[in-house]
Amino acid sequence: DVSSEVSYILNSIDVDPARLVEVDDRLFAIKDCARKHKVEPAELPMFLERLRNEVSKLENFEQNLGTLEADVAKAQVEFEKQASAIEKLRVGSADKLSKAIENVLQNLHMKNAKFKVNFVDLDFDSWTANGSQSIEFYVATNLGQKLSSLAKVASGGEVARLMLALKVVFFKNIPSQTLVFDEIDTGVGGQVADSVGECLKELSKQHQVIVISHQAQVASKADQHLKIEKSVKGDSTVSTVRELVSEQVIDELARMISGKEITPESKQLALKLLES
Repeated sequence: DVSSEVSYILNSIDVDPARLVEVDDRLFAIKDCARKHKVEPAELPMFLERLRNEVSKLENFEQNLGTLEADVAKAQVEFEKQASAIEKLRVGSADKLSKAIENVLQNLHMKNAKFKVNFVDLDFDSWTANGSQSIEFYVATNLGQKLSSLAKVASGGEVARLMLALKVVFFKNIPSQTLVFDEIDTGVGGQVADSVGECLKELSKQHQVIVISHQAQVASKADQHLKIEKSVKGDSTVSTVRELVSEQVIDELARMISGKEITPESKQLALKLLES
């Protein structure tokens, strides 16, 4: 019967106590090794292969280092080549940029303004994806004045016009953008403000231009007029924006001209600005 068959098989198995101890010790060593390296016992073969690869890399360190150093030297030669090409393009374009900006500044009533692009060579460690030089803009706003860094231009009106000139030139040959000018007419008035408005109008032929202005001469050049108003509701200040149309535009321009009180004269001037 089955019981007898099982007993026969068990009795026929030759158990070697020494071999049993050897296998048990081997299993213990495998589990101990897996625990030491924080892997599952079944993952030990892959872990061993990874260690062998790392040892091989260390054994070939000198050879690998030589290869890497050669790659670095090759990359540096290419880097210097590209940096030199960028430098030539920049130097070749600097005079064109300066003349273009000076032309815009003349239209903004800065007829004696001079603009220059200054290049500063950098240490190799300071080179970037932008090349081997840093660039500074220098300007002289008046006749006989020494060129100085754009950051040191004192007059608010001059800074506003310089920023406008830079944007007009820089955005001339790029796809349509949305440009926002926040009080770009600060510090200017009269004919200068009118010229700023004309310049912004010209820029709007290629781009969407949003201008925040308190100058009637500038605002009158817009195709659409929006008024921002603030009001207090409870403990909060709320800002609202509404579009002005027809007579509302005239009244708002007149208010900008004369102050809070709108006069017949200011309305007449507002009409002239819209018609010009």
